[in-house]
Amino acid sequence: MKHSFIVIITLLITYTSTAQNVGDAVRYSFLPQLNTARSIGVGGSMSPLGADISVATVNPAGIAEFRKSEFVIGFGIPQQSADANLNGFIQSESSTGFQLNNLGIVFAYRPNAPKLRTMNISIGVNKLADFSQNIFYSGSSAGTRVERFLEVSNLRTLDELDNFEGGLAFDVDLISDDEGDNIYESDFFTFTETVRKEEFIERSGSLQELFINLAANYDNKISYGFTLGIPILNYKERKDYLEEDDLFIVPNFFNSLYTQNLSTTGGGINLKGGIIYKVTSKVRVSAAIHSPTWMFLTDEFNTSLDFFTDDSDEGLVSESPISEFEYRLRTPWRAIAGLGVIYSLGEIKGFVSGEAEYVDYTANSFDITVNSNDPVDQFFEEDLNNEINNQLNQALNFRFGTEMALSKFRIRAGAAMLQSPYSTSSVFDANLQLNGGIGWRANKFYVDVSYNTRNQSENYTPYRLLDASYNQSVSIDQSVNQFTLTVGFKF
Repeated sequence: MKHSFIVIITLLITYTSTAQNVGDAVRYSFLPQLNTARSIGVGGSMSPLGADISVATVNPAGIAEFRKSEFVIGFGIPQQSADANLNGFIQSESSTGFQLNNLGIVFAYRPNAPKLRTMNISIGVNKLADFSQNIFYSGSSAGTRVERFLEVSNLRTLDELDNFEGGLAFDVDLISDDEGDNIYESDFFTFTETVRKEEFIERSGSLQELFINLAANYDNKISYGFTLGIPILNYKERKDYLEEDDLFIVPNFFNSLYTQNLSTTGGGINLKGGIIYKVTSKVRVSAAIHSPTWMFLTDEFNTSLDFFTDDSDEGLVSESPISEFEYRLRTPWRAIAGLGVIYSLGEIKGFVSGEAEYVDYTANSFDITVNSNDPVDQFFEEDLNNEINNQLNQALNFRFGTEMALSKFRIRAGAAMLQSPYSTSSVFDANLQLNGGIGWRANKFYVDVSYNTRNQSENYTPYRLLDASYNQSVSIDQSVNQFTLTVGFKF
């Protein structure tokens, strides 16, 4: 029985080398809501006011506030930098990108019906999340990834070694089974030897949502709307992990390079509904609810391993086959409430707005066995969803901002506090975002520019061992600065 338990745990940590994890659930459900420059400029707090195409994916009722048809296109230029700290060794990496933030059209219609002021339709795409990130760390610490290669290989015959870790390590002689007892050995004696480690992580992609929205305004008092969302996911990740015995402590071991490539694609579906109620001509309250998103995803991944000994001029290389795996993810439902106040100060007009969003990240749920009856898949699915319940938390996010208008010019400022999805964080660990922007509006044309800055921290583990106390830990502090340009045409 003890032997069976060890085999199951070994299979489980082997699975997690290439499979889904809690971080994936967070990545696809943590949505900063950054799309149009106007919305970004006021901290993403447009849902009580509407008349901005961004609200189609936040509070669908806001589309009813359009009085003219409109075509909108927007672009973002994110600049990200990350400081990674391994055992006191800090390295920095940065990158700049260019992205489509939103593209859409609103058809404004005034029906010939008593008290029904508008009945509008909008179609388009809004960006919900950006995954671009470059990370590099380098430093010396005790421990080695070779220990993981051994753990995922022990108690397996040569024919049973996996194609992505243990099998590669055996192919390049990084591990061996000299006794033929399925207990593998390496050149490391205690696994506490200090070796230099470095890793470069390159991530890219985004979560875009196609939407179809229908919204109406009744008697200039109540606006309501519904949105069908079709998210489209594209995520790529490459990791190059190097270990080097620069102190010549380990016999025959010089360095090893382990490379992982992952591509995740897929789509999904969700529904959103919202309402805006005008308490007075100057005060508006809003509410919206988002259904869970049911996502259908496919992972394509492969790995490779290069190994050089002390006396070799050419290393040994082994590559895995390209593997594909289909699964499903259900993300949490969301509830959003907002308040907006319109004001006039002489020639200056404007508004202040705020909203609160509730999301329960523990409601994320993977379906790994959609195309499988394998007991290992079933065990992994149950364990993974239990990890989500244990590691994630409920979150309350706040967004607020203001816009001031003087003739055709606009100036905006806002902020957002997004609580960490992880249960080990408190509300004081919220992801703080600061926003600002300007705009110019004519009768049939407008242009908006915004700036957003945000910071976030995470602890990264390059590989996992049976005894978690021996895992390597890299602390990563990331900052993102983004300029956004949105152009609109009314007709």
